[in-house]
Parts: sequence; structure tokens; C-alpha cells
Amino acid sequence: MRYLLVAILIFLFPFPAASQEGPSVYSLIGVGDTQRGLGVRSAGMGYTGIGFQTGNSIPSLVPAAWAKITRTQIEGSYLFELFGSKDVSLYTARSRDQFNGGALSFPLSPERGLTLALGFVPYSNVGYDITTNDSQLGIDYKVRSTGDGGLTTGFAGASFKPADELAIGFAFNLYFGSINEGRSFSPLNDTLGSGSVSREITMRGPGVTIGAMLTSLGVVHESLTPFSVGFTLSTRSKLSTTDRTTFDFVQERDTTVEVEGAISLPFSFGAGIGYKPGERYQLAMDYTAQLWSGADLPGLRQKELRDSYRFSVGAERTGKRDVFASWFDNLTYRLGAYYEATNYFTNGLGIDQWGITGGLGINLGNENRIDVALEYAQRGTLRNNLVKDNILRLSVAVNIGELWFVRYDPEDE
Repeated sequence: MRYLLVAILIFLFPFPAASQEGPSVYSLIGVGDTQRGLGVRSAGMGYTGIGFQTGNSIPSLVPAAWAKITRTQIEGSYLFELFGSKDVSLYTARSRDQFNGGALSFPLSPERGLTLALGFVPYSNVGYDITTNDSQLGIDYKVRSTGDGGLTTGFAGASFKPADELAIGFAFNLYFGSINEGRSFSPLNDTLGSGSVSREITMRGPGVTIGAMLTSLGVVHESLTPFSVGFTLSTRSKLSTTDRTTFDFVQERDTTVEVEGAISLPFSFGAGIGYKPGERYQLAMDYTAQLWSGADLPGLRQKELRDSYRFSVGAERTGKRDVFASWFDNLTYRLGAYYEATNYFTNGLGIDQWGITGGLGINLGNENRIDVALEYAQRGTLRNNLVKDNILRLSVAVNIGELWFVRYDPEDE
């Protein structure tokens, strides 16, 4: 019973990490590392895309952008991340990869911008592995703390154009997933038994994303024709939770009764502007924010959260649509950069991040293509015994476009 009490104390009270071997120690805070949900094309442009339409991608957070889609599209993406993390004494390198979501869109009436879309994308990822030495109730022990899981967003919605230069979109979201936490208890005295404590929190609940876009500001003044603007917002979402903790020791095992509860994800919003100086060129600038001060996360590390925001810029040069052009001229090139004040605030410091991105679009013909984005980012600081992450991300998306729902007219024969 004494060792079970020690384990409960270990589980309930945080401690500094002596070594960190998971992809990101910061993901133990809140619901983990939040994802951007804008797609691989956007990732190559510094995660911009709220203020302009593409017609060849399905960004879940910008449903107004779907209004330019003219072909049925199927999109799937893959993400590889490499983390090089260090504190004042240790350095670790870890990686992870994942299928990063898929989407399907149906343009029912391209002239009216009426497009239906559905899919799923990650909302957050948890992944850490921390080892520390400590003492409770006179027992010296080593504790390994691990976590994995995260949340996924399933979405379904539509876009339409009430006017030539105005697009509106909405999506109903379903957030679902689980966060798994574990701590293994290993006394340094070999004569004492070891044990573990594991916890699983499953979550599920609805939300809504809405947005609008002026595809050209020429309606304001002719000189502003190359500019476009857009905004998007996602509502505060309440998720039901089931929380179960299991204690497993040599002399006794006890699983707590499942506890039903609820958490609330924060309201978020974004605004962007696009500028098209030429037929093949696109410039963009975005601002996004998540108001984590309005979140309610009982049972999770909420006190180490703050409101987050990101400022990003990007540029794109599309490839020539010419069968006689060289392979390199048919490529689409992208560049971008961003600065982000993340939602993490720990040990008295806010955790900031900056990154630079680049990307390619490879046209496979008939509206089929592969998008590739590469990102280098730095997050965190070595001050106050914190961790600094160097992050390399590679993301790849495959987009297949087909003409469906085309009206057939016998007189065309």
C-alpha cells in the first residue's frame, strides 16, 4: 500500500525532466502539439492560405476556398517529423511519421461555387518519453513518464458564391481521439517492487468552422483587383470525456471506475490577404490565433497554456501549363516563413517558435499532382531548465482530380 501511495503522488504532481526521449516534451501540456489543418500546399508557403483560393486543394480550416474547385478531388497526405531536442545537459534525436489526413470534394455547381467536402485531419499530437529521479515517503525511485495519442478532426461542409467575388463556406467538425499517459515506478533499492500507473482519456465532441472570402477587391476599387482577403473561425467546442486510471503493482492491482466528464477546446480565428501580381505568381500573408485562456481542460495541464498566435508570409510561382515547356518550368515553387507564439507557457516562460518553409508542386497531368513541403523550425529555449527543439518536417500530398457530375448533352455529338 505504501508503494501504491508513492505512485499516486508521482502521478498527480509534476516534476522536472532529467532526460527526454520522445519527439516533444512540450506535448505533455494540454492536448499536445496542435496542427494547422491547411494542407501541404499551404505548408510550403509558410502556412498561409486563408486569403486566396487555389482550386486544387481542400484545406479543412478554409471552407470558403473550396468554391473554386471545379473537379472532384481526392487528397491524402503524409508527414515525417525529426526532432533534435536539448536541455542544459542532454541532446536527443527522435522521429515520428503519420498519415496526415485525407479529404474528398464534389463540385456540384462550379459556376455557383457550390462544393461539398469531407475528410479528416489531425488536431493535436502527443508524444513524449521522460525519465527522472526523485524521492517520496523516504523511497528513492526512477520514474519513466510516457504519453501518446491526440485528437483528430473529422469535417464535412460546403461552399457557395452568393456573388461573383464573394465565397462563403462552413464545416461541421467532429473532434475525437484519446490521450494515453503512463508512469512506471522503479525503486532504486532492488529489494522493493516496481509498478506502473496508466491513464487513458478518450474525447469526442462537435464544433463548427465558418469563413468567407472576397476573391478580388476590385469591387472596392479597380486598383485593388489583384488583392483578395479572407477570414475563418472555429467555435469553442465542448467534448465529452471518459477518464480511466489503472494502478498495477506486484502486490495489488486496481482499476478506477471510469469517470465521465467534459473539456472545452478554444475559439480560434484567422485572417489572410493574397496578392496576385501576375498570372503565375501569388503572395500571401496570414494571422491566426487560438484563445487557450478560454479553454477548459480539467485533468490536463491547463495552467501551462496561454493564448497563441502565428504570423506567416508566403509566395508561389505556378508551373507553366504548356506541353512544350521543360519539366522544371512545369514545376510549382513555394517559399514561406512564420513566427509563432505557441500555446505553451511553462517554468515562467512562453514557448515561441519560428520556421522557414519551401515546397514543390509536381503536375502529373489532368489535374493530378503531388505537393511536397519541407520545413525547418526552432521552438523553445534553454532558459529556466527548458528544452529547445530543432524540427525538420517533410510533408507529401497526392491529389487526384476527376470530372464527375458533368451534364451530357446529346446535341454535342
